[in-house]
Amino acid sequence: MTKPTNPNIEIPAGFAIDGQKSDFDPDKIQSGFDPVSPDVLSGDNLNKLIDDTYKGLHYSMDGVSDLYKGAVLYDSTETYSLTSLVFSIADDGQVSLYKSLVDNNQGNPLSDETKWRRVNLGGSGMSIGTLFPAFASSSYTPEYALSCDGSEYSSTMFPDLWTNYLTSSPAKLLTKNYTQYNSDITEYGNSGSFGVEYVISASKTGTTISTVEVTTPTWESKINTAGEYEFSYDGTNWSLNSETVTLSEYGIILEGTASSGDTVTVNYSYGTHFKVPTIKDGTFIQQAKSDTELGKAYSAGLPNIEGSTSQISTDYTSDIWGAGGAFYKNATYPNLGALNTSGRYSYSIGFDASGSSEIYGNSATVQPEAIALRWFVVVANSSENESSMDWSAWATSLNSKANTSGDNFTSEGKSYLSGIGMPSGNYIDLTLGANDSQYTAPANGWFVLTKRLGASAQLTTSVNSKFGFITYSNNMSNQLNQHTLPVKKGDTVTIHWSAAGSITKDDGIRFIYAQGEEE
Repeated sequence: MTKPTNPNIEIPAGFAIDGQKSDFDPDKIQSGFDPVSPDVLSGDNLNKLIDDTYKGLHYSMDGVSDLYKGAVLYDSTETYSLTSLVFSIADDGQVSLYKSLVDNNQGNPLSDETKWRRVNLGGSGMSIGTLFPAFASSSYTPEYALSCDGSEYSSTMFPDLWTNYLTSSPAKLLTKNYTQYNSDITEYGNSGSFGVEYVISASKTGTTISTVEVTTPTWESKINTAGEYEFSYDGTNWSLNSETVTLSEYGIILEGTASSGDTVTVNYSYGTHFKVPTIKDGTFIQQAKSDTELGKAYSAGLPNIEGSTSQISTDYTSDIWGAGGAFYKNATYPNLGALNTSGRYSYSIGFDASGSSEIYGNSATVQPEAIALRWFVVVANSSENESSMDWSAWATSLNSKANTSGDNFTSEGKSYLSGIGMPSGNYIDLTLGANDSQYTAPANGWFVLTKRLGASAQLTTSVNSKFGFITYSNNMSNQLNQHTLPVKKGDTVTIHWSAAGSITKDDGIRFIYAQGEEE
């Protein structure tokens, strides 16, 4: 339907200013108007006013009709096409609008999120990123908002928030990468920014560099902006944007020796998750004095208390000289000098922190009077519908999720978790090399060594150099010797054996994948 045309409504100046009107004649007053052929009132201004009033009324009604055009009351026996709109009316009178996600949509309840999507026509009325407290219980989260508790969410749950506010250039909301965000939590217990996940990949040019790796925490302590970063080597120094740097300060690790002209390129791109700001219990929010303070967290603190005196005398001219700061001369005590000699005085030293700073004494406690409430941040509103979701369904879905403490695991869940890391049925057989050969674990799991000893006092040893795990065997002649060494992916294991003779069919090394790992 075409959007209704706004009518040209203008009250004539005569009616608005002069108040023109036409009097009814006495006959009309006595007998009234003919209901079949009513008279038209004289006076152009009054007639136009009535006409314009109805034009405006119809325009408003057409606008409301256009808003809900095509939306019909849901009927499970009807078949709906892709993008069809239906509405439902709950027992309490609440009206909800739904959009079909598939064609031939029949008999599917509106609660089926694979077939229907709830359309949020309302909104919080507050801008995205607004921070607000609410009288909310621990089990309730206001619609269009998330609790400021540091929880992590997928970008697909809030695509508009992710695209238009967290990863826009520049970002409209305060953001930090996960390393900087977690650093705030460790140091202060708070973070006044959203945490944004990034993904790091690296490549290199040149034949003398075999591999390049980037340590995420070190990189993210230096970089907080997505982009491609190219480091070039001139034979002596590495540089980034024509500035001499060291690769280690960016967490870049090379295998091999770089040659002049070699480059290392790090692609730092957005991931798929974010964390909401964290405001811990008892934290106060204050106005930032400059851009550099935006989102900055502070530890609790008070001014230092200082004071000093330059000299204390108990002679006839007894006094305390140079008392300042928190120290002052207090009471005077006559005749208390040496040997209680008359005319000699002593003084006591007083201490008052307000002399050091007027902040002391202004209150009986560092904690001002306050009400403890939960803080929330707005992540969706009526103008950002793509960021909103079925909040009631989302809150209900959390009831079946595992707590971070694991205290609500089911028996099935506990059994599953206890099996993770146990040996699986997947394994690969490797060739047992010469004495002191090394093997790298392709995944989490176990190396199993089998070696037959040719004589007594011979031995086999396997060593995980990273964690220091050692297995050792020393058996009688012709005994089949077998032992197992646990490893994590990437661990290097050294196999030492002194058994004489060549490797036989009984000798070998096998890697067994841990449960949850794939070959």
